[in-house]
Amino acid sequence: MGAGQSEYTRGDIIYKYLNGIAGVTYWKHKGVYLGDNYVIHFTQDDNGTGVVKKDSLEAFANGKDVHFYSRSSSRTADKAESIYNGGGRDWKTYDLLTRNCGHFVTSAPNDEYSLIKQQ
Repeated sequence: MGAGQSEYTRGDIIYKYLNGIAGVTYWKHKGVYLGDNYVIHFTQDDNGTGVVKKDSLEAFANGKDVHFYSRSSSRTADKAESIYNGGGRDWKTYDLLTRNCGHFVTSAPNDEYSLIKQQ
């Protein structure tokens, strides 16, 4: 599935590949599909601070193909929206190895803010 297609359902975990060194792909950037072609994902800003963002599917893709990662429920999207609407207050620290987009969508360090884990 490519970016812009609405074959995803609310709560699906989706991803795009990120470029690594010399064009070799090393990482996947994951997000939660909200429906209506919107995604919430955890990334970092230019200063390295963690930020929970809500983007269109096209903006999330940023020219890359978007792929299905796993099926989840609409409750996952509800929780992601709740975190986003709260300003991502407990998601200000980004760490590539221990607190990244994958942790955001699957197993946040604090169970209170875990998305999939609590379903």
